[in-house]
Amino acid sequence: MTGRGFPSKFIRYLYGLRGRWEQSDKINTYVLPWIKVQSERYQLRQTKGSQIERQRVGKNQARLGGKNLASHWISVNFFVIVFALLSISCGLSSGDRPTPVPRIIKTEKESITVPGEAFIDGTNPEPPDVFTLLNVNAWDRNEDVILCRLRHNDKVRVLAVKDWGSGIYSFEVESILGDCAGWVSDLFLSNELHKIVGETIP
Repeated sequence: MTGRGFPSKFIRYLYGLRGRWEQSDKINTYVLPWIKVQSERYQLRQTKGSQIERQRVGKNQARLGGKNLASHWISVNFFVIVFALLSISCGLSSGDRPTPVPRIIKTEKESITVPGEAFIDGTNPEPPDVFTLLNVNAWDRNEDVILCRLRHNDKVRVLAVKDWGSGIYSFEVESILGDCAGWVSDLFLSNELHKIVGETIP
């Protein structure tokens, strides 16, 4: 009766035979109480073993739950970082660029901010030829082709500048209304509105 599990099996076997031995006074007096005690001890050990096993399983589940939570957190953050990097990459590849720092271009007439906003100015207030161009041509970059015409005092966005040298500039502009865009001479841009003066030229 030294092997593991054998005493328990033996006690259960004897306890199962109790019904056959109840007629024996000796068995009823000595054996059956001992069998009962051993059976109760066995049941107690089984109960404690089950409790310990449940506690061990609970601890393992809690430990695994913590590990799973940490793994889930790492996975979520990994995918968030990957998504952010892909978004940035797609944004740059689609042509998005940082907004350029505004420059102030000092022309013969006045200072123009690029990029910025300005007004088309068709006036020539200096005598003897005082007049106002009611429409100003907007050219392509090389000033070979007229793309459209901007009206006097139209508000425009100034997008870029081209330096021809000797203090002469052309500016790329776009109407706020979006109906005309092209390049105009620095002589036709102003930071403020101007009243029509002198003769008007369509």
